[in-house]
Amino acid sequence: LCEDSCLVLEAVQQAGLALQYAAEVLRADFQIVLAAVSMDGMALKYASVVLRQDVSMVRVAVEQNPLALQFASEQLCAHPDIVAAAMNRERWTAFQYVSSRYPGYQDLALAAVKYNWNLLAHVADDYLSDRTLTLAAIQEDGLALGFASQEMRADREVVTAAVLNQVCAMEYVADSLRSDADFMASLCKAAGPQKAMHIGQLLCMYQNGPQGRPLLGGLRKDC
Repeated sequence: LCEDSCLVLEAVQQAGLALQYAAEVLRADFQIVLAAVSMDGMALKYASVVLRQDVSMVRVAVEQNPLALQFASEQLCAHPDIVAAAMNRERWTAFQYVSSRYPGYQDLALAAVKYNWNLLAHVADDYLSDRTLTLAAIQEDGLALGFASQEMRADREVVTAAVLNQVCAMEYVADSLRSDADFMASLCKAAGPQKAMHIGQLLCMYQNGPQGRPLLGGLRKDC
């Protein structure tokens, strides 16, 4: 590890990630780390714990690269100014690193899943049983049910919306609903003849298997 501050400063000004080769004491040097994250926000990974808790330092890092948010302290991942800076560029790339303690987390998560339903996979566990949030993702693609909580997979309204949108979402329906004849009958009626036939075929595939057994090896639309 390099202990020459002048040499390290020159190096990080050329390539921010060179900070990883600096001595520990230099990774705590504000000016050196600032130069590093200004060049490459991901250099925040190699900064000292104290500097990863520094608002001004983290702001520079996430403005340079939103994904640097993953290296910020837990507290700063919920800081309004830091989250705003991270989400302002390449808007949704840093969403997965935003803390659920962020004051506007629910609204942010809702906007995220409306933008891309796959982002439901990165929603904090505390919010995965939020019906509004889950339905918003499912309206974009029924396969979002695969990222929903067990509670939502057993929710009649949510499951109906998911399967009507994408029959392959049957893969993620709770056993309690799959084995509920009345519910399945009403679902097939709402789906119409063609989709009802497909639902029936998928049910047959599951009749001897545990809930959650991969149907086709992941989230796919071509089931």
